[in-house]
Amino acid sequence: MARWAVNEYLSKTFPVLLTLAMAFFFQLAVEGIRLPPPAVTPIPEEGGQEVSQLFTPAPYVNALMVVTAMFIGSMAIIAILRHRKILRLFILSIFFTSATAVTTFYLLILTDLDANIVLGLAVAAAALTLAGISSSSEVAGLLASSYIAASAGVVVGSSMPFWTSLVLLLAISVYDSVAVFKGHLKTLVEVDTSSIRGLVVDFRGVSIGLGDLFFYTVLYSFANTNFGILPATAAFIGIIAGYLITLRLARERPVFPGLPITILTALILSVTVYLLI
Repeated sequence: MARWAVNEYLSKTFPVLLTLAMAFFFQLAVEGIRLPPPAVTPIPEEGGQEVSQLFTPAPYVNALMVVTAMFIGSMAIIAILRHRKILRLFILSIFFTSATAVTTFYLLILTDLDANIVLGLAVAAAALTLAGISSSSEVAGLLASSYIAASAGVVVGSSMPFWTSLVLLLAISVYDSVAVFKGHLKTLVEVDTSSIRGLVVDFRGVSIGLGDLFFYTVLYSFANTNFGILPATAAFIGIIAGYLITLRLARERPVFPGLPITILTALILSVTVYLLI
């Protein structure tokens, strides 16, 4: 019985393990490359990791802009839930654009290929991604969603300003809790997840949001970029541990936020290891 329970949890943890494994290799690709901050965090932080930055508006305004963008996006999806064809087109557009953009980015920094070849490969990768999330196969859908979450998460996690990242990770955890327990994401309980395949990954009886996988990757990449490999490894372990705790608690509810416990556990472990070394 105990062995069955362990195997059950390990199989349900596979989406997170796969996404973080992909993130590890994408992180190697951006190692040593200084990336500009994401467009959604336009206010610069001038003091690096100095605590004084917490007393400036930059981290809070930047984090607010990201959370607001996510809120608007989720509300747009909820607004068109009843229009399945429009919803599907919307989701496919998001994945095609994202896959093309991240594939182009990594090919440009890793290869010297001609621009036309890069574009062709990027479009091909996007087409495979769309095929994955359109497939009835759980594995194909997971591969496609993990690719987007890992590749995009590493770009954001390695480029976002230090204090903006910390404030955002905490803010998005609060947002996730409120939205799931009291807000608009409660409506997803009644939604057939096949209609939002890609944005929600179904694997072995567990449904996990693409946003959860994305922010797990952002956290891992942030720890690697700002703290180093050992704290990043601690963050990796913390993400898995926090996710397992979340899975256990989710058994008592039809829907449960995937970010708060996982992010808090990973941050505590990562920062602790960083301070110890």
